[in-house]
Amino acid sequence: MKFYDLISEKETLEERLAIIETDLAKINANIEAAVADALFTIREAQGKQTGAVSINHNGFIITQTIPKKVTWDQEKIKDVVSRIKSAGDNPDLWVKTEYKISENDYKAWSEAVRSAFRPARTVTPGKPKLSIKSADIPF
Repeated sequence: MKFYDLISEKETLEERLAIIETDLAKINANIEAAVADALFTIREAQGKQTGAVSINHNGFIITQTIPKKVTWDQEKIKDVVSRIKSAGDNPDLWVKTEYKISENDYKAWSEAVRSAFRPARTVTPGKPKLSIKSADIPF
């Protein structure tokens, strides 16, 4: 298969995929609407805001999973750690400390500062993304 044919087939499949994804989203929304009240009732009865709940609906086991996303107020944690240290205890027994450096900040630092941090820095490449545009169309 020639390269042009590959590109043409890729574009055709992407168009079909977009239509399928739109149709699938509509179907999923209709399914969710059909079972929403029952799932809500089960969640309320079990006292679960997150995690998995299941119902039997018209011969199908429908499981709804809501992931738990936990965030911590960093300033409040910093205050608690400070109080633990003031009391003479070791906060490392309860709290893991993580240092973060933005890549933009790192690039803006002087070479002397960057060289001090460089041994702690690991760069891992992400997944490659291929973008294809016709050479006849200006970017």
